[in-house]
Amino acid sequence: MEEMMGLEVDRAIPPVAVVTGSGSDLGRATAARLAAGGYQLVLVDLDERRMAETARRVEARGGKTSVFCTDVSDARSLGDMVRQVANEISSPALLVNIASAGVSGTVPETSDAEWSKVLAANLTGPFLVTRAILPLMIDRGGGVIINVTSAVACLGARRSAAHCASAAGLVGLTRAVALDHASDGVRCVAICDGAPGKLDGAEVFASSSWPNPAEQSATGAFSSRVPAATDDVAAIIAFVAGPSGRAFNGRAMLLDGGTLPGEEATRYARI
Repeated sequence: MEEMMGLEVDRAIPPVAVVTGSGSDLGRATAARLAAGGYQLVLVDLDERRMAETARRVEARGGKTSVFCTDVSDARSLGDMVRQVANEISSPALLVNIASAGVSGTVPETSDAEWSKVLAANLTGPFLVTRAILPLMIDRGGGVIINVTSAVACLGARRSAAHCASAAGLVGLTRAVALDHASDGVRCVAICDGAPGKLDGAEVFASSSWPNPAEQSATGAFSSRVPAATDDVAAIIAFVAGPSGRAFNGRAMLLDGGTLPGEEATRYARI
């Protein structure tokens, strides 16, 4: 028997972790970390090819995965997926919401379609996944929900109106879930990753997550800021999910590398 997330878990029956955006670099690194920690992975993404690669890498290291090509902003298909997970695998002990989308632009520059797409992926999606999985966590006696968003949730950023709004909204949702369900044994934490805090004119849409830092550097989206590496963020997610992370609930953890208040001050403003 091993204590994970404050619950007694039999390692012969691995706890289930659902990871959305699992085809992204961060989703892949997170899945690998969690599998190494004894979780059985449920991988969710719209990019079936990249998600399959995540599954191959995890299984090559002895992990067990199930894959679902599901749009997290589609309540019906999401409900079907969660029912299948509950009936055929087990009630999830951990949910990591990584799937996201983004576009650069001020409010006047952002079209209705762009606004809707970003909000659907970054805020409505995590809401729907949480709403579907929360009852299963409560029935099993508790669990952990980790919402991965951008540092712009805590820092304003120029020409990223939809991204800022969705990221800040996800932090608010995180706090609401933490307050409402602490008594049910469910923790909820937001990880505000500095790496996706881009957007100096580089337009991005993605079914999984933002592109990696090397791709963004080519667009000029980054300057000299040093964000947390993907593996570091995955390690933080695994730490928060585990028993050592029980002190964290309802918090927005800003991973800005300690560099934003300096030369980046002209682009970001603390709020």
